[in-house]
Amino acid sequence: MIRKSLMMGAAVACLIAAADASAVSFHLMQIEQVIAGVDGDTTAQAIQLRMRSAGQTFISGARLVAVDAAGANPVILVNFGTNVSNGAMGDRVLIATANMSSHTSPPLVADFTMTNRIPDSYLAAGCIIFQNDAGTQILWRLCYGGAGYTGPTTGTLDNDNDGDFAPPFDGALPTSNTESLLFGGAASDKSTTNQDDYAYSGSAAVLTNNARNSFTVQGAPQACDGDETLSAKCKDGTFKVVAKGKNYTPGTDYELCLDGGSCVTKTANDRGIIKNKFSGVAPGGHTVTQTECGLKKSTTCS
Repeated sequence: MIRKSLMMGAAVACLIAAADASAVSFHLMQIEQVIAGVDGDTTAQAIQLRMRSAGQTFISGARLVAVDAAGANPVILVNFGTNVSNGAMGDRVLIATANMSSHTSPPLVADFTMTNRIPDSYLAAGCIIFQNDAGTQILWRLCYGGAGYTGPTTGTLDNDNDGDFAPPFDGALPTSNTESLLFGGAASDKSTTNQDDYAYSGSAAVLTNNARNSFTVQGAPQACDGDETLSAKCKDGTFKVVAKGKNYTPGTDYELCLDGGSCVTKTANDRGIIKNKFSGVAPGGHTVTQTECGLKKSTTCS
């Protein structure tokens, strides 16, 4: 009898130890947000995980995988390999492609760089999966594409009470602007369904790494904001028209055209100025056009 009690006590202790190992490991984790491209550039991607409980720093035993619309052809996005330092509830782990840093302010510093990005053919419908290295425990699924996704939607009970993340989010991963697909719940929340839990961020995504530094996603600079000016002047006797623009976006290319043709591309300097001399013009009236901002200026050569 005493031996049986000891054996039962040992079994209970093992179960408690297993539960403790799960609670202080990497299992209790959300896929908090995903951005699969910025202004159409799908080489700029990021995935942000968030800890549902303290102590989820031992992610060296985990990986992120993308699957296609049928839930097949898995692509390993990152096999973490090492752990992270900060492990309070709500702390993040940021994974990104190398090019993502050129699309954020300040330049993004990821915790891990993607080994492979999410393939373009997976962006309309598929799943992003957080799982253990062996692939035997699917801890979180973010499936998207609505009815276009026909693959599995199940996982463990660690982060979803019924172990089913369906139905998928009814939309594609965002690529055309600066938004992310964002989990709307609190840090401690489990999944209910992907459709209920996720929505587009509605504004520029803000990404946070494990060091708790934040980075705002920025699109390509706009060519024109309404402050640009254009002037045209004919240098009499030299048959030259000098076109000059001010208040343009430094480093951005702009087109200047004379009389609807003879177009040249000029890059705005660090003071926002573009300038060109059109030589060999005939006497009479001429019009300079700045294409992107829709500006025109006329002058007369005599």
